[in-house]
Amino acid sequence: MTAPTSFRPLRADARRNRECVVRAATECVAEAGMSAQMEDVARRAGVGVGTVYRHFATKDDLLLAVARHKFDRFTELAERIERERPAGEAFERYVWALADLQADDRVLCEIAGEMPATMVRRDPQMVEGLERVVGRMIAHAQAAGTLREDFSVRDMPLLGCTISHAITMGPQVPGGDWRCLVTLLVDGLRPPAPR
Repeated sequence: MTAPTSFRPLRADARRNRECVVRAATECVAEAGMSAQMEDVARRAGVGVGTVYRHFATKDDLLLAVARHKFDRFTELAERIERERPAGEAFERYVWALADLQADDRVLCEIAGEMPATMVRRDPQMVEGLERVVGRMIAHAQAAGTLREDFSVRDMPLLGCTISHAITMGPQVPGGDWRCLVTLLVDGLRPPAPR
C-alpha cells in the first residue's frame, strides 16, 4: 500500500529558482505589462523555460505570484502608516501613499486596475492581511470623525481601480492630472458637512 503523498517544502535550490523567477516576472511585467511572456521571464531569471513552468503551470499562476508579492508591499505600507500616523490621519495618508506607489510602479497599477477578480478569489489570503490593517485604519478614522461612516473596506478595490486608471489614463487626457482626481476622492471621503 502506497503512503499518501504529503507536502514537502522546496529544496533550497528550487526555492531560490522560484524566487528568482518571481523577481524576473515582476521586472518583465514592470516593462511590458501583463503581456510579458514566460520565455522573457525565463531569460531574465537565467533559467530554462521548463523551470518556469515547473514552478508555475500557467502564466496566470505566475501573475498570481507577482500579485501576491505586490499585495505584501501594500500591507507593509499600510502597517507602517498605521504605526507612524495618528488614527484620524492614517487612512487618508494611506490613500495618498497607495497612489504614489502605483504611480511609480506599472505592475502595481496594472494589478490594481486590471487583474481579474478571479485571481483574488483563487488566493483569498493574498488580501486578508491588507484588509485587516486597512479595516482598522478605516474604523479609527471614522471614530475620529475624519472619514464618512458609509465607507468600508469593501470599497477599497474600487477606490484602488479608480486611482490606477486615473494614473494610467491621465497622460492621455488633455490637462489630465491624477493628483487632482485623488484630491477629489479624498475630499469626497470626508464626512459631509451638516445640512
